[in-house]
Amino acid sequence: MIVRFIITVFVIIFHTSVHAQEFSYDVKKKSPVAAFTMSAASTAIPFYIGLKTIQSTNNVLGASIITSALVVGPSIGYLYAEDAESFRNGILYRSMALAPIAYGSFVHVHNDRYFSRHGEEFYTEEEITDATIAILIGTAYLGYNVVADWFGAARSAKRFNSGLNMRLSPGYHFESGSPTLNLRIDF
Repeated sequence: MIVRFIITVFVIIFHTSVHAQEFSYDVKKKSPVAAFTMSAASTAIPFYIGLKTIQSTNNVLGASIITSALVVGPSIGYLYAEDAESFRNGILYRSMALAPIAYGSFVHVHNDRYFSRHGEEFYTEEEITDATIAILIGTAYLGYNVVADWFGAARSAKRFNSGLNMRLSPGYHFESGSPTLNLRIDF
């Protein structure tokens, strides 16, 4: 019943349209500059908003906004360039960079709170140094990956443009009286 309804709607839409050829879907070329700009802006704007949020009201909300800006923002250009694999991989790599940062931050915060309550350090100097190094390594990797993905999105747009060019348009087969879809692929 549902299938018959869908077919009926499809036939009505395309059968009643005399000018069905006017509606077509052309694969548009992607601008590398637009891909780079989307990635950079999707990182910088939420990062700035997160900083302002931390300064004005809420540390946790601001830190969450900054984290999402750094993890997701640089991959937005990949969505524009229709490169889902690079989009996913970029988010995964930057999420992995957060692990040493989270570990080092936890050690420092826990040690400071323990010291303020008990007057002595919970972690040894060597453990605190290791935590600091973990934060630096994680931050360096995260920063490198953010900038690399800005430029990677532009490369993905260029790669998209060098691929297939295709055109999909609805049509109408007059002899059989049925709607059709026309696909044109240019190599």
